[in-house]
Amino acid sequence: MFKYLLPVFLIYVLVTLVNPGFMGTDEYWTGITRYIPAQSSQLSTLVGTDDVKSPTQLWPLFVTAQGALKLGIENPFAQYQFVVVVLGLLSFLLVFGSFYAWRESLSDLEMRILTLLLGFYFAAPFALSRPMFESLAAPWLSWAGIFALKYDRQPKLNFLLFGIVAVTLSFLLRPQIGFCALIFLILPVLHRRFGDLIWAGLLGAILFAVSGLPDLFLRGSWHFSLHALTNYNFEHGHEYGNQPWTFYPLMLLLMFWAPFVFHKVDKTWLVDYLKKYRALLIMSILFIFLHSLFAQKFERFLIPLLPFILVLLTPWLASLWTHGHYKRLASAFVINLALWGTATFQPAQNNIIQMALFLDKNPQIKSIYRVNQSPEWIPTAFMKTAQFQFLEISEENLSTLSISNCQDRVVLAANLESLAANKPWTEEARFTVNWMEALAYRFNPKNNLRRTELTLWRSNACKQNGS
Repeated sequence: MFKYLLPVFLIYVLVTLVNPGFMGTDEYWTGITRYIPAQSSQLSTLVGTDDVKSPTQLWPLFVTAQGALKLGIENPFAQYQFVVVVLGLLSFLLVFGSFYAWRESLSDLEMRILTLLLGFYFAAPFALSRPMFESLAAPWLSWAGIFALKYDRQPKLNFLLFGIVAVTLSFLLRPQIGFCALIFLILPVLHRRFGDLIWAGLLGAILFAVSGLPDLFLRGSWHFSLHALTNYNFEHGHEYGNQPWTFYPLMLLLMFWAPFVFHKVDKTWLVDYLKKYRALLIMSILFIFLHSLFAQKFERFLIPLLPFILVLLTPWLASLWTHGHYKRLASAFVINLALWGTATFQPAQNNIIQMALFLDKNPQIKSIYRVNQSPEWIPTAFMKTAQFQFLEISEENLSTLSISNCQDRVVLAANLESLAANKPWTEEARFTVNWMEALAYRFNPKNNLRRTELTLWRSNACKQNGS
């Protein structure tokens, strides 16, 4: 097993070093901007009075960024990269530690497969290494799930109590996960260990009470964030989309590679599988049920379930291998590998990240004309000083625009590059996207405009002057 661990660990080292990408706008505006730059971030202002985020969600990010500053890292983007490396590798170690704790219940083949999945499953290295609330919560939910499995297999009170502690830590980083804690009340009932049920209830109540104290001291109300989050999701969630209840079940089937992985098995095998992993299955159902209550449903909300997916997927892959279903395995492997390479080593949001870094290196650029608000924004938190401003201009007015001033630039999305034809302009920089983002833009340009290549143009006169 350990000979497979080294290459998997190296993958996480590489993804944290070479892939600074982030998934979405929420991760940036309610996360990164709170702790980067570290010089201007303060513990007392991490959350606002009307914020739905809990202080405990941001503390690990803030502390790590401040650690970078104390080590002499002053560049904001370098601070962000430090946070990615430190928390990403810590996440890997915690998830693998939970898998290792389950090793005695797995065959040697299954443990090898589970270790390799942690490194080579298409979504795992990138998603589990991001400084996102979902990613930070995933390792602790993984530990909670493993303790639930161990208790279900061998009902010992310490497994139950350790599991409650783990799920509480996950709750502090992603409050929606708290619903999964019900498993630690369900299992004692299933095993008719009502003394354990009382202990679980007492510990759970104490930890829930304590976890609300940060809000009480900082915001004047016990579990203020939890109340605010619940109200906000029900009242405003539809503003971010309104997907059907089938969204997450279908997503999980895709993430399990269901057409390739699920195959005919003996009834005894299936019954044993469902019984062995019923704790994880119940926790997953609780998770999906809660998240399906809200109108908005994003793929990234499933990140905390990634360790569960890997554990539940392992026996199916082992069965495919054992029964010689090599064509199925090869098909899943090829598709997975194509997605894995892109997601792991080609940064998401690369276009706006690279544009921000380019402007940071060229502070002489003061004004940038953009069409149709594209890009809508760039991550200025990564810049030492954002000295530029966006100027809005229509496609029609762009045809008569003259940029003779060397402080002016024009930025164009890929679909508008033709507007620069026959203009006295020179392409100064191109900010690319990975192939998955390019594909998303090609098939749905209206909703994926931020996932298109961007080009920055300057006056030919400015080039001739060597400016």
